Amino acid sequence: FPVTIWSSRLRQHCRELLKYVDSISGMIDYKGFVLTHCPVHESIVTEKRGNIHGHIHGNHIYLPSGEIDTRYLNVSAEVIGYRPITLEELLIKYRNEKA
Repeated sequence: FPVTIWSSRLRQHCRELLKYVDSISGMIDYKGFVLTHCPVHESIVTEKRGNIHGHIHGNHIYLPSGEIDTRYLNVSAEVIGYRPITLEELLIKYRNEKA
């Protein structure tokens, strides 16, 4: 069954990854933000300072008004200039985009 094969491959991938990292998690609470790979539903974001995520490349999450929803902080490589940035740099970047 494909799900069994996939989960077996995923387990093997995670075992290999755990040689280099301490843990693997789907969602992490960090300084009031929720850190995820993909953007989360806004019901989760409203309880936090925001959602720091990747996955959507150079795209953003938009409000119905057409403005970028600054509760979602996209850290995809295309958005952050293909280099690591600090949380402080990220917050300044989004504060400036909102202005």
